[in-house]
Order: sequence, then structure tokens, then C-alpha cells
Amino acid sequence: MPGNDGAYQFWRSTISEYTDNNFNEYTKNVKHLNNSLKNIFCFNSKF
Repeated sequence: MPGNDGAYQFWRSTISEYTDNNFNEYTKNVKHLNNSLKNIFCFNSKF
């Protein structure tokens, strides 16, 4: 969630390491979660 900097940095670092920095990220409103703003990470799984 935007504003949760600790979690955001953890997931950004973890996903970056897992994907060798091959991911996209963006922020969007998610309707099924009360149209709240969420950070989205997109990447392909190695498995």
C-alpha cells in the first residue's frame, strides 16, 4: 500500500533480486479493494 514504505522497500528489493531487476511497477486504484490506491509489481516467475 502506498505509505507503507517499509513493506514497499522490502518487496521492491525482493522482487528486484528475484527477477534480476526485470520487472515493472505502477500505482493504480483497485476496484475490488474499495477503489483504493495500490502499488503493483509485474514480473514473470522463473518456475
